[in-house]
Amino acid sequence: MPREISHMIRELMRKEFGEMGENILNKQCRKMGVMPNEICVDDLEELSESVFNSVRYFMGTDRAKKVKEGIRRYILLQELWDLDGLEKNDIRTIKECKLRLELGRTTLENLGDMEEALEYYTRAADIARGLGRNDLYAEALKGICFTCLGLGDLTESIDAGKNGMEISKKERLQEIYAECKRGIGICHWRKGDFNRALSHLDKVKDIYEEMEDKLNIAKIYRNLGDIHGEFKKYDVSLEYYKKSADIFGDRGNALERAVLLMNMGVVYTIKDEWEKAVEYYKKSEKISREGKLPNALAWNLFNLGQAYTDLKKFNDAEKALDESLELFETQQDRLGESGVQIRYGLLWIERGDIERGAQYLKDGIEVLRELDMLKYLADYTHELAKAEIELGEYESAEEHLNEALEIYERIDIQENVEAVKKDLNELTKYLK
Repeated sequence: MPREISHMIRELMRKEFGEMGENILNKQCRKMGVMPNEICVDDLEELSESVFNSVRYFMGTDRAKKVKEGIRRYILLQELWDLDGLEKNDIRTIKECKLRLELGRTTLENLGDMEEALEYYTRAADIARGLGRNDLYAEALKGICFTCLGLGDLTESIDAGKNGMEISKKERLQEIYAECKRGIGICHWRKGDFNRALSHLDKVKDIYEEMEDKLNIAKIYRNLGDIHGEFKKYDVSLEYYKKSADIFGDRGNALERAVLLMNMGVVYTIKDEWEKAVEYYKKSEKISREGKLPNALAWNLFNLGQAYTDLKKFNDAEKALDESLELFETQQDRLGESGVQIRYGLLWIERGDIERGAQYLKDGIEVLRELDMLKYLADYTHELAKAEIELGEYESAEEHLNEALEIYERIDIQENVEAVKKDLNELTKYLK
């Protein structure tokens, strides 16, 4: 095995567990009768299993799985590099395509490296299209759909999902079709088009139930819990979350369990049961920290900041939001960063510093406008207008109320349309 791979594995163990990680690696290598820098490619599978079992004993299954998948990435990379010495033909090219698909899956689902995953999936799509292998092309498009979704590029995600649906329907690849449709549904949810999101996700639910695909049924139940929460059907939302939790049980990975608990906390926040919400956020936080899940932890702390704000625990709220923002900045998650700016704004308004709060809201809103997150753009533009009325900035408030009204009318949320019209009517008494 090249020394570069040996170095990468040692760095992986050091990054995850510090000096103890190196000690674990050295111990497992001694058990195999080899030196850490003399492991050949054929030894990597055995090393992966050996390290997994050792880490699982001390650190738990989820962290052990992450390390195992990290080593697996290097196994796949070695196989990919070995292709360079082979004659170029269809067999070699198909193998390259499959390796890139597997690297994309591993880096996206298990390691959370979305930029790297997108590179693998995009190259695999180009190769598959050139070979005329629609099955591999559809798989790559599904990967692009979910990777772009994770990166916040909803337009690219929807385009890839639509292409993936078209090809998988033609090739009768039912599971890929359903997953692409699920990705599109989640994109519409993120964009604030909840009716369209629900239409997609309900159909995906029917497909998975017909297939009796338990794990994907659990995932779609979680998505439906999110959507029904947006429609303020909170009891229905909790019912879906609980059904999802029943299926996941201990089988779901740490990320799935952390997100599910966090979403249940969100529902209790909306229902103004803040102490209950904090209870679920704390459970999710524990799983996220133990599993080293930075994105889940960031969103969990973001929501925890809101719950603490509602409980008037402002110092706790600020502490949670500070850590959340730091995590989002590290991951270059612009949607998360904008969300924290908005939460800061609402926090300072609650504290009575309306001018400072309004500035935070403006900063967050600009990013939402760039990302085309219409529902949330309208919600927080409306909140900004209310703050501006308090500050006596009536013309700016009118401008922002009209912007919120136009968006709500466009996405057809009638209840919010009426609320903005009421505020506009109230505002007329202050305008010359």
